[in-house]
Amino acid sequence: MFDYKEDQFLGGTELMGKRFDKDILPKFPNFKEHHWIMVPGTFPDNDIRKSFIVWNHLHASSSDYRWMNDPSIKNILFVSNYQQQSFVSYYGIDQKKSFVINNYIPNIVPKEKNGKIKIVFQSSLNRGLSVLLKAIKQIDYDLEVHIFGDISGSDSEIFNRHLVKSINDYCEKDKRIVKHGRVSNEKLIEEISGMHMFVYPSIIEEVSCISLMEAMAAGLYCIHSNIGALPETSMGLTDSYVFVNDEEYHAKIIAEKIMIGIEKIKSGWSGDEQSKIANRVYSLENTLEKWKNFYDKVERSTNYV
Repeated sequence: MFDYKEDQFLGGTELMGKRFDKDILPKFPNFKEHHWIMVPGTFPDNDIRKSFIVWNHLHASSSDYRWMNDPSIKNILFVSNYQQQSFVSYYGIDQKKSFVINNYIPNIVPKEKNGKIKIVFQSSLNRGLSVLLKAIKQIDYDLEVHIFGDISGSDSEIFNRHLVKSINDYCEKDKRIVKHGRVSNEKLIEEISGMHMFVYPSIIEEVSCISLMEAMAAGLYCIHSNIGALPETSMGLTDSYVFVNDEEYHAKIIAEKIMIGIEKIKSGWSGDEQSKIANRVYSLENTLEKWKNFYDKVERSTNYV
């Protein structure tokens, strides 16, 4: 029902659209009868249809979303409570027409974690990779940093070319860095399940974080700031710190957190309980209950054409 190419790399929004088509739509086929807007996206000004469901995956500050107060928008789906509240604050969205359904992940079985400490970064470079690399530069320890995602900056002109060059130059010099590029979600999960640590010094306000869900479910020791919906996503099971704007100080915090994490892992820290909780909370089965509640609400409405 949502647009994506089967063979393309899927970001979080596209990934959830694919999962919706595969897992949700067959159980609630009447959803096809309604008119959906997936955000990222724009309001179809010239559309003559009278009512819409908006499924929103972005932060309220990322664009102008005043159109969501249009009478034709009958229901808005958010992916976290944090995101919902940001839209209420920014635009006065009517909470009566909004609904929160968190993203979900497949069940992930952690693998045995041996050898060198392996750190995972799985996002685009503008989401804190430079902070992580500055932290790694401060650490004199024989570890590996596995980077999944595009670090060329080729996907968008928003990337600072000097930043792109400096990141790639450092990755070439430090032999502890392993660049995987963009891989499928299935390949990503297969790879990270045997790694030790997820480090995400995000500098943007995430409204949900599928990569953190996956890392928790895979039993990785997770380090991240308290910005955006990350605390909500982590459920208090991870090593979270207060976000700081200063990149140098931020990197110092990350370096210290990584060394603390390494010592805990060497001392026998296990992510088994974290994995069990994350796999349960972010399971398809748990999410289906929320989709059913939303479906029942939509079906009771008489405003759709």
